[in-house]
Amino acid sequence: MIRRVLLLIPALLSAGQLGAQTQPAIFQTVSCVKVERGKQREFREHVTGPMKKLAQMRMNAGTLLSWSLLRTVVPAGEEAPCDYSIIYTAQGSPYQIPGREQTEKDLKAAGVNMSVDQYYEAQYRLAKLASRIIWQNHHRVGTIEKGSHLYVNWMKVHDMPGYVKFEREVWLPMAEAMIKSGTMKAWVFGTKVMPAGAEEPYMAFSADVFADWKAAFGPRGIREAFEKAHPGKNIQEVMGGLNKLRTLARRHLVVVEDRIAKQ
Repeated sequence: MIRRVLLLIPALLSAGQLGAQTQPAIFQTVSCVKVERGKQREFREHVTGPMKKLAQMRMNAGTLLSWSLLRTVVPAGEEAPCDYSIIYTAQGSPYQIPGREQTEKDLKAAGVNMSVDQYYEAQYRLAKLASRIIWQNHHRVGTIEKGSHLYVNWMKVHDMPGYVKFEREVWLPMAEAMIKSGTMKAWVFGTKVMPAGAEEPYMAFSADVFADWKAAFGPRGIREAFEKAHPGKNIQEVMGGLNKLRTLARRHLVVVEDRIAKQ
């Protein structure tokens, strides 16, 4: 049985160099999919072929900032909520998944040699949609590239204003210090737009981005980053109240399998 996952996964990914968020807002529409048994190769060919060409065409038309394909590394197998996540990043408002009529026009415009029926048939035959989530990025620093490894952290938030303030004032400068030192490639923080409501368990995420597998398991230098970002302050006093603001509910490791971004 396919389980839902609140994946940004990000995050997680905006186009080009990532900097402090400015208006208009940046949104990510994240589709989490489970690939049918024995269809991995066909799925990748479809996604990195016709689907990627459509995304490139929509990016050229100004509809998208970036398109990314992420593969879940850990957990894996039947217990993994997602095998892959397909992420559409847009500016100003969330990316709207086109309907049949628009998709038919876009296939022709993108030069994809298949009918809309063939496109949808391949999509539904090769994988099942487990969930679709819309996130809004609040802070993004560093660069995410093909091959980057990300720890995606889902948070149960107890005090949203306080937690957002903590990430902005405490962790963002530390992330910038770690990126500058080379122990991390990028960092992203965002909150969920839809679905919403009191029964939604994870309302925020962060993504710690590393160059590769080895870097993801290497030292991060958190204390050193804190001292550079907050000289003269006590790390225990500053960080001690974090668990009152949020609880780290889940952490997955994912890799960027493919990606295109507006330059």
